[in-house]
Amino acid sequence: MRYHGLFSLIRAFRLIAYALGGNSRAGRRGERAIKWRLGWLPDDRYAVINDLLFTNYRGSTTQIDHVVVSPYGIFVIETKNISGKIYGSDNAEKWRRYWRYRDLEFGNPVLQNKAHIDALTNALRNYPEARFVSIIAFTTNADLRVQVHDAYVMYSSQVRRFIKHRDTPIMSTETVRQIYEYLLSINTTDRTIRHKHAERAQQSKENYEHRKLEAIKNGLCPKCGGKLILRQGKFGSFYGCSNYPRCKYTLNE
Repeated sequence: MRYHGLFSLIRAFRLIAYALGGNSRAGRRGERAIKWRLGWLPDDRYAVINDLLFTNYRGSTTQIDHVVVSPYGIFVIETKNISGKIYGSDNAEKWRRYWRYRDLEFGNPVLQNKAHIDALTNALRNYPEARFVSIIAFTTNADLRVQVHDAYVMYSSQVRRFIKHRDTPIMSTETVRQIYEYLLSINTTDRTIRHKHAERAQQSKENYEHRKLEAIKNGLCPKCGGKLILRQGKFGSFYGCSNYPRCKYTLNE
């Protein structure tokens, strides 16, 4: 690969690292906005837990932005404060966003929330009547263009109304109380454990970016391991995977 392309690539990955995890303050702002909106739900029917952190069945920790326990289901909410045009599908490893003329990647929030629900399902295995609703909430800075069937993707301003429109009871008030109290009991408030969880999450992101950069530096597709081949397109030259069309990974020169 050409050196100027590699230097451009390194600059791009620095930007990606910032976009994926670096702007944690923006992420916290998004969570606070949802927390405020959920606070307006009637507390005689809805019990809200923000920033739930517990030890899962694998012995590691699971962190969930917001959980709403109600007779109408357990709403599991993953928040994203990300700007730009957002593209993604249920099973894609990464979603894409186009922001300020740049093509960036971030983790698939549907798969992320599915892992959260799997951990909750195991934690609440004594409550077989529990039903989960996966919600991915973006702030209005995003332009959503996703095709998703395994979760509800919406703007943060729509979450409270969506929850209130689910009005078919599937759990008793007593079961709701028990589940809520149990989740509170397993919620970790220890600052050391929470700090370690945040460190592991950040390290995981950094490891992924490192592996991806190393693959590209070696001329390999970071998605499938195929060779990156210089091609010509309508808008100029780019690198494409040799396993196209099975793998559609591309990299601008």
